[in-house]
Parts: sequence; C-alpha cells; structure tokens
Amino acid sequence: MARQKCLPAAGLALALVLTPLFPRSGSSAPVEEIVRLFASCAGRLSAEMEHQWLFSDPASGATAIRRNQMIDLLDAVAPEGADSRVRALRLEAKVAQARLLRRAAFSWDAVEAARATRVSARFLARCNALLPQQREAGGAAASSGG
Repeated sequence: MARQKCLPAAGLALALVLTPLFPRSGSSAPVEEIVRLFASCAGRLSAEMEHQWLFSDPASGATAIRRNQMIDLLDAVAPEGADSRVRALRLEAKVAQARLLRRAAFSWDAVEAARATRVSARFLARCNALLPQQREAGGAAASSGG
C-alpha cells in the first residue's frame, strides 16, 4: 500500500530526471514530452494486457500492475485540464500497439509477424524500463538475507 502512495512522488522524481533528455526552448516542453511518453506507455501496456487476456496469458496480471504504475506516473505529471489530450494520446498508442500485436499473432506472412513482434517488444521494453522492477517471491530477484 505504501508503495502505491509513493508512485506520484516517483513520477515527479522521474520527470525531473528525464527533463534534461528533452532540451527544447520553453518551459513546458520537457513536461509535455514526459506526459506524451507516459501516456504512450500506458496505452501500449493496456493493449498488451488486453492481448494477453485474449490468449488467457497468465502474464496479464503482471502487465496490469505495470499499466497501473504507468497510469500513476502519468497522473503525477499530467497538467490539470489535460485529461482529454492525455486520453487521446493513450488511445492512439493503444491502437498502434494492438495493431502490432494483431500482426504478430495473426499475420500469414512470417516475416511481417516477426517484425511486428520485434517492434512491439521494443516499445514495451522502453516502457518497462521506466518502471520499478518487480521482484519475484522466492526467485533469483528476491532479496537474500544471508
């Protein structure tokens, strides 16, 4: 529960860290780029989650958690009054990701399917890199107390 309360603060911290990566004139450009990035990732993760539901993939639970984390980050940095613009950005990215996932899963052209799989995975990897890594209970990623 405490982790969820920290996400808005983490979003602001991440926004401050990312700000130098988007050098543009004007004070709102870096925040706008970060909002666009988080909205795009929230949309892509939504498409991934729904695609996993379609195939009864148990990974959909972990994807839902990452999606919710991304939405929390987005909510932390989105300016007030930008709800409709943020929704449009999320929907645009969701549709684009869903199109890639459909091509990867259903294309009769193996080359096209492989390309769509690679591109889709690349987009998701960029998004997942923005989030705290999940630790598996009892797995290699779990902390070792000695």
